[in-house]
Amino acid sequence: MGTEYRLTFGCPDPAALQARLERLRGASATAAGSIEVRRAATGPMPDATMTLDPNGLYFCDFGGSGGEVMGDVIAAVLGHVESVHIALVEP
Repeated sequence: MGTEYRLTFGCPDPAALQARLERLRGASATAAGSIEVRRAATGPMPDATMTLDPNGLYFCDFGGSGGEVMGDVIAAVLGHVESVHIALVEP
């Protein structure tokens, strides 16, 4: 299991944000509609996964370059919204 975060924001154009997140280095869309990112990961688990929803984004950092991915995700989100609240999801 990874470290889970909840990014809360209002997004006027979720489809554009989804497309932008899918263009991050190492990112690919999954059949379930989420995005997984592989940069350093070579095993079955990606570095990170994320899923957009109506209230923001759920992000899970599995290690490797997940912290770097989180920085890129925040930059991408802030390109579409004015502010974002980031909270650690407690296990």
